[in-house]
Amino acid sequence: AALIVGLAGVALLVSGAIEIYFSHRQHRATLAEIQRDKAAAAASSVSRYVEDLAHQISEATTPALDTEVSDLEKRRIDYLGLLRLGPAITTLRFVDPHALERLQVSRMDADRMNGKADLSRDPGFIAARDGRIHFGAIYFFEQTEPYMSIAVPDTSGDGAVTLAEVNLKFIWVVVTEIKVGKQGYAYVVDARGRLVAHPDIHRVLQMTDLSGLPQVRAALAQRDVIGASLDSLESAVDPQGQPVFAAHARINPLGWYVFVEQPRSEALAPLYASLSRHTILLLLALGLALLASLLLARSMVSPIRELQSGAQKIGAGNLGHRIHVESGDELQDLAQAFNTMAA
Repeated sequence: AALIVGLAGVALLVSGAIEIYFSHRQHRATLAEIQRDKAAAAASSVSRYVEDLAHQISEATTPALDTEVSDLEKRRIDYLGLLRLGPAITTLRFVDPHALERLQVSRMDADRMNGKADLSRDPGFIAARDGRIHFGAIYFFEQTEPYMSIAVPDTSGDGAVTLAEVNLKFIWVVVTEIKVGKQGYAYVVDARGRLVAHPDIHRVLQMTDLSGLPQVRAALAQRDVIGASLDSLESAVDPQGQPVFAAHARINPLGWYVFVEQPRSEALAPLYASLSRHTILLLLALGLALLASLLLARSMVSPIRELQSGAQKIGAGNLGHRIHVESGDELQDLAQAFNTMAA
């Protein structure tokens, strides 16, 4: 019985361990793929959003062709139209090649022309004057919503620049819509690892620095486009130090990263449930094997004991004793041979 149970137990343990191992790998790979897809989709949405904004701003920088309309007046009309089309854009300013502000159109401030404020030290103007679109750092308007400056060079190529202030609430909407399981979430960090968008807006308003997290530190160091930490970042943790599975994607052209994370306990819960089911089935199978082995042993041992007892009686001189074995096998033939000998 012990031999039969041992053989059955080893076979069940080996097959169960192999199945659990491959199920574990497949579950992790599937989870990594899902998180990578969500991160890539979020990064693509944000990239398209900011690129479309930059394109719309660039279209509004076309110089006036009608000689009866001044360049500033045409720009003002174009800027007003852009504010209607792009609700995320709150302020547009035209800066001439001499770094003087010539026009401002805003939702939150009064419009002005020929203000001539000196913007020669503005990082956006300095970058865009060289012909490059510049995306500025994140800031918060009245500590409520994140904003960013976009500087677009003028299409005339004379060094003039359009500076736009953009509300980044759209990024927060994209991030909050990403769900992975019940507790999984997404967030965005800038090129320095500072939190830009998070389902908990209070963390964003506090300008939380996440560059110390292993997954963020690795992404910033590698500067790769898309990655997942299921295999390469086993040490990924959330700000509370709890282990998580994480995937990330780079947001071009901003150089930011979107991370999609899920607590490891929740991510592996289906695997733990499967392991529990396998354990219960294994115990049931071992119980059935034990019962079957006991019945088999009993069916084998009882005829042998009958033979042993009968042989002892016949050997002691009780030649009238007969051995009764109804096993239908060689043991019954042996019992019949003893009975024939005794007769």
